[in-house]
Amino acid sequence: MAGGTKSHYHRTVKPGDVLVATRTFSAITEKQGSSGPLIFIEYELNVTTDNGEPVMSETLTRIVR
Repeated sequence: MAGGTKSHYHRTVKPGDVLVATRTFSAITEKQGSSGPLIFIEYELNVTTDNGEPVMSETLTRIVR
C-alpha cells in the first residue's frame, strides 16, 4: 500500500544535464493497526547532476501487512 510521498525540487532539469539517482532504504517501523501489525518501509531518493548539484529529493513510504 502507498503510505505517502514527500518531494522537494531544488532546480529544474536542463537539456544536456546528466542525472544520477540514488535510492536508499532509510527506515522500517512496525505499528499495530486495527486488523493486525503494519510494517512501514521508508526510502530516500536523491537526484543530482553528474557534478553533484542537487536536483530533487523524495521520501517514499510503503505500508506492508
